[in-house]
Amino acid sequence: MFTVAQAKDIVGGLSLTEKMPGFSYGLPALKCNTGGKVSKICGSVCESCYGKKGRYGFPMVINKQLERAATLKDPRWVDAMTFLIKHYYKNPPKTNGVIRDTKYFRWHDTGDIQNITHLRKIIQVCENCGPEIRFRIPTRELDIVHHWMVAGGVIPENLVMRISGNMIDQKPLHTFGLPFSTVSYKMEYHSKRTKICPAGRWQHTCGKCRACWYKSTKHVDYKQH
Repeated sequence: MFTVAQAKDIVGGLSLTEKMPGFSYGLPALKCNTGGKVSKICGSVCESCYGKKGRYGFPMVINKQLERAATLKDPRWVDAMTFLIKHYYKNPPKTNGVIRDTKYFRWHDTGDIQNITHLRKIIQVCENCGPEIRFRIPTRELDIVHHWMVAGGVIPENLVMRISGNMIDQKPLHTFGLPFSTVSYKMEYHSKRTKICPAGRWQHTCGKCRACWYKSTKHVDYKQH
């Protein structure tokens, strides 16, 4: 249906970050709906958004992300994204001598769900890829998720929709029965079911941990730094 080059052109390509085991996909942080509002609140997770700093602040990266955002309207986006993710699942790249674990895909290493149409497309891609590939999507877009679920929308078994807390040291959310995540300095709201992200111990990478990609991991807490 597509060549790899054609699929990349249609969706704007994928991201291969040092932290994630496999590929991810990023949109501009400046396009975040809820995140843009939260970033103006003192003490919020988004106040010091990593998606606007470091390499994410380079004009080349910002322009690439803006190109990706524009491709969401392309009617070929779902098929091209499906093709690309399946291709890399079967042909995982090697970086620094290590074969990347492309069974695990993250939506939005920066950015967030744009609207209900965008969410519908993401879910269609996950369904197309089948159970062999696991997806996760952290999101602050509660209204969009709520709209999807009350309308009878289903979240595929291979997709973890993880609701992100907005404030540092915020009490964990219990929203729609979905998994959630928090960012904290303290351990006030940790429980036996809390998975503390180990990336800080592993040079800020996921290492061997894949907890975020499983619905059984109800609460993930990331250390504020």
